[in-house]
Amino acid sequence: MRTRIGPHGSPIALTAAAAEPSIRRFLGPGSTESAIFALSILTGPLGSRSLGDDGRGSIAAVVVPVQLLTWVLMLGIPYGAAMLVHDLPRRTLIDSAWRIALVVNVPLAIVGWLAAPLLLDGHPSTTVTWFRIGMLGVILGLPATTAIHHRMISTGGTWRTSLAVNLHLLGYSIVVVVLAIVDRLTLTTALAAWIGSLIVASLIVLTVHRALPHGIGTAGTARRLASIGRPHALVTLATVSLGRLDQVFLAVMGTSASLGHYAIAVTAAQVSVPVTNGIASVVLPDSFSSPDTGVERSGIRFVLGLSAGVAALTALTAPWLLPWVFGAEFDDAVPLLWLLLPGQVLFNTAWVANAGQLGRGHGSDAARAIGLAALFSTILLAPAIHLFGAAGAAALTSVSQGLFLVGVLRARSTRRAREVAAPTQEVSA
Repeated sequence: MRTRIGPHGSPIALTAAAAEPSIRRFLGPGSTESAIFALSILTGPLGSRSLGDDGRGSIAAVVVPVQLLTWVLMLGIPYGAAMLVHDLPRRTLIDSAWRIALVVNVPLAIVGWLAAPLLLDGHPSTTVTWFRIGMLGVILGLPATTAIHHRMISTGGTWRTSLAVNLHLLGYSIVVVVLAIVDRLTLTTALAAWIGSLIVASLIVLTVHRALPHGIGTAGTARRLASIGRPHALVTLATVSLGRLDQVFLAVMGTSASLGHYAIAVTAAQVSVPVTNGIASVVLPDSFSSPDTGVERSGIRFVLGLSAGVAALTALTAPWLLPWVFGAEFDDAVPLLWLLLPGQVLFNTAWVANAGQLGRGHGSDAARAIGLAALFSTILLAPAIHLFGAAGAAALTSVSQGLFLVGVLRARSTRRAREVAAPTQEVSA
C-alpha cells in the first residue's frame, strides 16, 4: 500500500479500489438521489393543482429563503470537518460544529425570525409562522451536514450518504402525497410538511450518526474549521446566487404568480441535478484520497452527456408536458424553462469538476471560479428583472452558469499543469 500527503498535511492511504474510474461507482449515489427526486416530482403537480400559482409562489417565498439561510450558514464548516477527518477526532469536530452553530447561527436565526413579516409582506400570515419555525432547521443544519460530510470522506460517496443528504426531501414528498390523497393539501399543511421534514430529517441524521452535542468543542478547532472551510463557504454563497438568488429577487420585485411560474420552470430544468449531485458525492471523496484517478474525468463526461440529453428531451416535451402536469395556467413557465436549460447543462458539468477541486483541497480555486460568475449574476439581476421580468432572470442565470464552467475548467487545467511539473509527494508505507 502507498500513501500520499493529503490536502492538509495528513497521510492518506491510496487503494486500488478507490482508483477504479468505473461508471458503476456512480450508480448507487446517483440512483438514490434520482429515485428521491422522481418521487418529489409528484409534489409539484399536486401543489400546483391544489394551491394554484399564488399558493405555489407563497410556498416558494418561504422555502427558498429558509434553504438559502440553511446553506449559507453552513459557513463551510462541514467541508472543513471533511478535510480534517484524518487530523482530529470525530467528536472534537462535531462538538466544535455545534459551538459555531450556537455562537453564529442562533443569533442570525433570531434576526430571521424578527424579519419574517417584512420579508413575507403580501403573503398569507401562515407563511410568517412557518418561516419562523424553519429557523430551527437553519440551526440544526450545520451540525447535521457536518456529520454527513465527515462520513462521506471516511467511507466514500455511497447511497447512504445520498439518502442522508436528501432525507428531508423524501419525507416532504411522502407527506405531500398522503395529504393530497386525503384531500388535506393546503398552504398551511404544505408548509408544515416542508418545514417539519427539514427539522425531523436533521434530528434523524444527528441521532443515527451519533452527532448530538456532547460538549461545545474548542475555540481552536472552531477557528481551524472556519479557516479551512472559508473557501467552501464562498462556493456555497456563490452557488446560492447562481441557483436561487433569482427567485429571491423575483419574490421581492415580481408577483406571486410570476414567481410560481419561475419556480416550476426551475424545477423542470433541474431534472438532471440528482444524478449530478450523486456523482459529485463520489468525485469529492475520491479526489481527497486518490486525486490522480480517472473518476473525475469519467464523471465530467458522463454528466455532460446525460445533462445534454435530458435537457433536449425536456425542451421538446415541455410545451405540452408542463401544462398537462401542472395545469394550463402554467403555460408561461415553458419559455422560462427553455432559457434555463442550457445553463443547467453547463452548471451540472461545472459542479462535478468543482467537486474534484474541493476534494484536492483547492477550495480557493473553486471559490474564485464560481464567485466571479455569481458576482456577474448578482450585479445584473435587478436590472434584468426590471427590463425583461422573469425571462431576464432566466437568461442571465444561464449565462452566469456558463461563466462558472469556463472558470472552473480553466482553474482545473492550470492546476493540472502545475501538478505535472511538480508531482504530488508520495511515500512508501
